[in-house]
Formats: sequence, C-alpha cells, structure tokens
Amino acid sequence: MKTNKTGDLGETRIKGKETLSKDDSIIEVLGEYDELNCILGLAAEFCIDNPTRRTLERIQNDLHTVCAEISGLSQPVYPHINKKHVSSIEEGIRLIESITGKQQRFIIPGGTKGSAIIHLARAVSRRAERRLVTASKKLKLRKELLAYANRLSSLLYSMAVLQNRISSIHEKEPVYRHQETGEME
Repeated sequence: MKTNKTGDLGETRIKGKETLSKDDSIIEVLGEYDELNCILGLAAEFCIDNPTRRTLERIQNDLHTVCAEISGLSQPVYPHINKKHVSSIEEGIRLIESITGKQQRFIIPGGTKGSAIIHLARAVSRRAERRLVTASKKLKLRKELLAYANRLSSLLYSMAVLQNRISSIHEKEPVYRHQETGEME
C-alpha cells in the first residue's frame, strides 16, 4: 500500500478532494459511520435469527452509500441514499412493532448478546447522526440522507427489543434511585 504520509501530520485526503485535517467534521462523521458498520458486523454474529442478520447486512451496505455520499464520491458512480432506503427502514420498524408492540420507553440495554450489541450500535448511530448534522453545516446534504440517519437509530432500537423478545427476555426499565424521598426502589 502506497502512503503519502500526510496522516503523520494529522491530515488525510478523500479521493478526488483536498487534504483535510483528521478532526474535520467530514472526517469525523465518516469515522462514526465506519465504527457503526463494524459494530453492526459484530451484532450480526450474535443475532439468533436470519432476518435480523440480513437486515444488519443490508444496513452495512447502505452505510457505504452513506459514506460515499458524505465524501462526495457518489456522483455518478455510487448511488445516493434515497426515499426507498428511508421507506425500507420505516417498513422494518413497522414490521418489528407488529411483533413486539410499539416501544416508547427507556430501557436498560442488555438481555441477549445480540440485543446488547445492537443497542451499542443504536447509540453509535445517534452519535453519527449528530456528527452528520455538524458536517451538514459545511456540506450540502440531501434530506433523504438526513432522514435515513434519523430513522436508523429507531430501527436499531426495535431490532434490539426483537432480539430479546425472540429469546423470551423482557427488557428492564431503569430504576431511578435517590429521588426526593431519598429511598431506593
């Protein structure tokens, strides 16, 4: 592998683009989505059902499209995140909620290994979305990309709940200790 050693000086280059500082908002968000992709690969290894594994793999492929779009490489070679990507996530959430019921509560991440790792992916997805919003102040990003990023963490939440449901594990709700009464529950 040929190296230009710009990384030694805290810089990196996106193919066809100028050299950027490694702490540039574009590089930050690309790193977040790379980390998320790795965690999704790990999660798939611990999921007990094939539909979840296939969905995680589909998301991993989508994340390559996300990164291509962020880095400006998506014209014309790579596709963009589009309405079908967003609709696919929304349909996945609806399908899972038809099995688990709508979950609108805080829970303690855990249960099965698959669920715990998907919860980790959910948290990283939310951080990546925040970095995407920061980068969007510098880049002209399409609304479908921002919508996809927003919906992804909701899908991952639903998938984590599903993993526990498949294994007959009920989520634990947080216990809020030391409230005004001073007593522990």
